[in-house]
Amino acid sequence: MALDKEENMSVYRHWFYGRTHKTKCLFIEFKFGLWNQPSQFFLGRNYHAAVQFFPSMAPVRISDAPSRTFIQMPNIAIESITLGKALDHFAWLLSYNPFLPNFIYVLQDIKLATENKIWYVSDGGENCVPLDHSIESIPQLMTLSDHPKCQFIAEYNGRKFKVLSVVVDGWFF
Repeated sequence: MALDKEENMSVYRHWFYGRTHKTKCLFIEFKFGLWNQPSQFFLGRNYHAAVQFFPSMAPVRISDAPSRTFIQMPNIAIESITLGKALDHFAWLLSYNPFLPNFIYVLQDIKLATENKIWYVSDGGENCVPLDHSIESIPQLMTLSDHPKCQFIAEYNGRKFKVLSVVVDGWFF
């Protein structure tokens, strides 16, 4: 889940991965007031929901909160891309919609690096992007990123990546 706040309105973005069509889906909740609670979705569970095409930042959006759940089977394969391809894809998306706020990617072959107390995701080559994370979560991300089958599910806002989840050998963390 990703969150944006503006005065009394909160916008919660819940990203899902469609196992049938192998695509990412977005469910947006708008909550008003000071005491608003987002829907609770549990990591590592499957949700059944109707999806629709919306001409927006995500190619597929969920129109209503999923209702039924069941526990996920391990070792699901999620299509992933390298950091360089994700940056190229975001640049391509910006050429069509310059107001695009963010997009989600499943990244492979990621390493973490630090310089001047700022943490970065890197592909070990020419691409390096800052992380949008508190320092407390970095040790867990570093530990998981050492696994050869590690994938970061991260939202990119044009400047930083925010890791929403990590998949290691088909298991969500």
